Amino acid sequence: MNIADLIAKLQTLPPDLPVMLTVSEGGIDYARAVRVADVVRHRHDWSCTPIGQFRELPDDNASGEPFKAVVIELDALHMIGGDDA
Repeated sequence: MNIADLIAKLQTLPPDLPVMLTVSEGGIDYARAVRVADVVRHRHDWSCTPIGQFRELPDDNASGEPFKAVVIELDALHMIGGDDA
């Protein structure tokens, strides 16, 4: 999914719906912040686990070319240079 895909989907929804994310323990919580980060794939294949395939730079377990990505945070304290959701 990219920003254009996300915007297209969001435009079909009521604007007052809250934004929520699945957390690793299977629950759901409110999104608190949105930011852009430099990320890279983790060396280990974490497919089908709650660990996640990518890491934010700098990270010693990185592999491959880094790229910028939108990160939606559950905790506003992690927001760096972004806007509250």
